[in-house]
Amino acid sequence: EKWKEKWKEKWEWKWKWKRKWKWKWKWKRKWKRKWKWKEKWNEKWKEKYVGKVIEISGTVYYLSNSTGSNAIFGLYGADDGGRSTVTASMEQKQLWEKTGKGSKVVIRGTPTKIGDIVDASLNPSILVSTEPNPAKTYQSTDLAKEAAGDIEATRKKHNSEYILLVGELVTYRPSVPEDGKGDLILKGSGDVEVRIRCMQVSSRIAKTLKPGTTIKAYGDVNFFPAKGNNKAYVGLGGEMFKAE
Repeated sequence: EKWKEKWKEKWEWKWKWKRKWKWKWKWKRKWKRKWKWKEKWNEKWKEKYVGKVIEISGTVYYLSNSTGSNAIFGLYGADDGGRSTVTASMEQKQLWEKTGKGSKVVIRGTPTKIGDIVDASLNPSILVSTEPNPAKTYQSTDLAKEAAGDIEATRKKHNSEYILLVGELVTYRPSVPEDGKGDLILKGSGDVEVRIRCMQVSSRIAKTLKPGTTIKAYGDVNFFPAKGNNKAYVGLGGEMFKAE
């Protein structure tokens, strides 16, 4: 009996550890079965579509067509409302002038990759048809003036709305410390600035633009109140802009 008790004490930690991690082994086996099915499904669709010309249609919920880069469309499926991501290599530039969030589109191209059930890379590809971009157009000075009056009310009204923005370029301001990124500063109102965020690729183009140039841009707008030494500003994401 004493030996039995001693043995039990010695190995009790092992049984506790096994009970603790039992759920993990079950989850792992379940995950393996799930992904085995998914891999088979992806292989089947690769055989069916890769290397052939196809058309993909849907409603845009996300568009990234940053200056100097390929277009990435996030689409809602036409039938079941499912989401897919389509990376499209297109020669067409400034697609955001024609299409945007909420537009129904048809994209034609040759898949180089089909994966994760809903994602596809098309190269080459073209935008066959689209509904007009439903975004409203705002002048940078008008939006800044509205924010200067009551930035919290303006934030509630417009925050994260996708808009077309037109304004006069004041300057390009690099990030501090310099990392290849920066902001295009457009004419605002009072102490409120208007900024278009630029990452490494679009910054190379932004640097070449001269003050006084009219800039047209598209993206989601956000409002930031003054904090410490930083002025209040209107920020536009997406890196989609051009000189008029």
